Amino acid sequence: MNYQTTSLTLIELAKLGRDKSWEDLQCLYLPLIYDWLVQKNTERRHHQEIVLNVFETVFIQLPKFDHNGRKGAFRNWIRQITNSEIVNVYRANQKQPIPIPYIEDTQTPLTVEANRKEVELLYAQAVEMLRQEFSPRDVEIFMRLTENNEEAKQIAKEFGLTTGNVYKIKSSIKARLRERFEGGLD
Repeated sequence: MNYQTTSLTLIELAKLGRDKSWEDLQCLYLPLIYDWLVQKNTERRHHQEIVLNVFETVFIQLPKFDHNGRKGAFRNWIRQITNSEIVNVYRANQKQPIPIPYIEDTQTPLTVEANRKEVELLYAQAVEMLRQEFSPRDVEIFMRLTENNEEAKQIAKEFGLTTGNVYKIKSSIKARLRERFEGGLD
C-alpha cells in the first residue's frame, strides 16, 4: 500500500489547532521519533525529555511549517527537530562530548530503504490507532490483504465471507486511513 503521496489534511488540521488532529499527529509520529533515538544510540534516560522537547517545538513551529510538496518533507522536518533536540539535551548534560552520529545532515535524502522503513512504521502505527474503530477480524483481513498480499478468495473462504465482503472491509479501512491520517503518512 502506498501512502507516500497524500494531501496535507492532517497537518493542516493540526495547524488549525484541531485537538484530535494534533493528538493523531503525536500518536502517529511518537514511534518513529523513538526509532530515530534508538538508531542514534541515545541514552534511554534522555528519551522522554527529547520527545517532549520535539513535540513542544513541533507544536510551536507547526503554524510556520510550509510543506514543499516533496515526499517526506514533514517527516524530514520532524527529523531535523529531533536531531536539534538530541544535541540540546546532550549539551545541557555536558558531561561528555556530543557523539558525531547525533549531528546529522538532514538535507541529504534518505536511502530508499530508510524511507520505506519510516513510511512502514508510520503506516503500522496508523493501522494500530484504527484498531479501536474496527473489529479484530476486519483488521486481520486488511493486514493479510495489504501486508501479506494474501489472496482475497482464500481469506474469504477462511472467514466464511464472500470475496466482495473481503474487498469491502479493505476498502472501508483504507478510506478511514485516508480520512484520518491524510498528510501525516508522507
